[in-house]
Amino acid sequence: MATKEEKERLAKELQDEAQPLFAAIGLEPKVIESALKNLKFTRALVDVIKEAGVQEGCQKAKGNLIYSTASKYPANALVHRPILLDYIISENIKTTTQLDGAFEYLRKVGSEAISTSALDESAGVGVVVTPEQISAAVAAAIDSKRVQLLEDRYLFNTNLLLAPVTKSLKWADGAAVREELSKQVEALLGPKTEADLKPPEKRKKPKAEKPKPAVKAEQAAAAAAAEQAAAAADGVPTEDGAGGTA
Repeated sequence: MATKEEKERLAKELQDEAQPLFAAIGLEPKVIESALKNLKFTRALVDVIKEAGVQEGCQKAKGNLIYSTASKYPANALVHRPILLDYIISENIKTTTQLDGAFEYLRKVGSEAISTSALDESAGVGVVVTPEQISAAVAAAIDSKRVQLLEDRYLFNTNLLLAPVTKSLKWADGAAVREELSKQVEALLGPKTEADLKPPEKRKKPKAEKPKPAVKAEQAAAAAAAEQAAAAADGVPTEDGAGGTA
């Protein structure tokens, strides 16, 4: 069994190997720092980087997908991971939405043989979403909430606009959708005013009146019944005119 000193030495060696690899695939310094604190994940990401053959570096977008692969790849389908990494490097998979679709398919297949056509379909490989399609979908989403948007202006929750767009254009690039949404919202509302920049006022919710506990009513009824029973036993007439036994 390794001693504490040996474990610390091995951990340091792994971190020293991993740090330049993580930087080479374009990860941000804070992400690298966080990843290195988790030795299990550090080892997994190092293995994936080597498996993808990008030890010398790659574009940041690909690096982010490789990072996600190390983090979220289904454990029951490890035999197919090289195929997925090839999809990333060859840019058949370019977005996290596509990657998640591939994960979903591979999780179902597990270690069994895969169908490349089924994988392609699940990951939206080859599907092209044009800027015109994105613009039209964003315009339709804004039009459906136009009254509320004009009323709330920049306090409006834009997630309510993103949801229908991403639903209708599943494989659209998320960054492109958000950029188009921001552009169209500003075109409708104009630049932010001083009023838009003020924090929203907190609305106090009226306190709901607490219902009277039912227990007390039940206790009162039980006490009244007991009193009537005692009075009847003593021959005292009750409110309904009944008395005790003659």
